[in-house]
Amino acid sequence: MSQKQELSKLEEQIKVLQNRKKLLEQKNKVKQRKMLTKQKILIGGYFLNNFDKYLPQDGMLSFVNDVASTISKTRKADIDAINDLKNKFTGS
Repeated sequence: MSQKQELSKLEEQIKVLQNRKKLLEQKNKVKQRKMLTKQKILIGGYFLNNFDKYLPQDGMLSFVNDVASTISKTRKADIDAINDLKNKFTGS
């Protein structure tokens, strides 16, 4: 095998390994994002069910208002969900 052919073969192997590395990195990023989402859901659900252990009712209303202030006005479903939660704490 000539040097040129050997170099070409090695370059091809390098490309294959780089692509494999990228694929593994992408899979890891997806796995980490899914894990973070699951953690947020679990912690959020627990907090909603047990907020009275950690905050008084007016504290929870203040917390929900803080959350509401971070939501983009274009996210109608999120705004509705937060407003529904606020109503539970104000008795409306």
